[in-house]
Amino acid sequence: MTKQELVDFCQSELTRLDALSEKIIRLSETAPGTAGDIELAATSAFFHYFYTGIESIIREILVFDGISDPGESDPQHRLLKTAGELGIIPPELFKPLSDLLAFRTAFVHGKTEGIGWPELSSLVSDLPSFRDNFRREVSEYLAVVGVD
Repeated sequence: MTKQELVDFCQSELTRLDALSEKIIRLSETAPGTAGDIELAATSAFFHYFYTGIESIIREILVFDGISDPGESDPQHRLLKTAGELGIIPPELFKPLSDLLAFRTAFVHGKTEGIGWPELSSLVSDLPSFRDNFRREVSEYLAVVGVD
């Protein structure tokens, strides 16, 4: 992947993350009194897609930097750990990313049946700040990489 392709990929994914986070926020604003299982399921799916987009960006950055994709039995955790160790993900984003990964893992394995709006509220309330900080970190990385 060229530098320009990496920039284009990251910008596309960041735009997608913005759209997903807006959907999550919109659903959560109507949720407390009127939303049911369908809205909760939609929000959960959007969080899954949101985390998957973040992971895609991190993975492409690591591959671009010549760091192979983690092939261990727990590649998602290893991906976050590697990105944190290399400073691609700063310490203040590591905890929210870990929380998103924990939710995503539970969702993928069908273990979210007991999760409702109260449990999702912390993820939702942290979302705008996390999204902005993640965007800033990726943009700073892309500025350092530069474009051919």
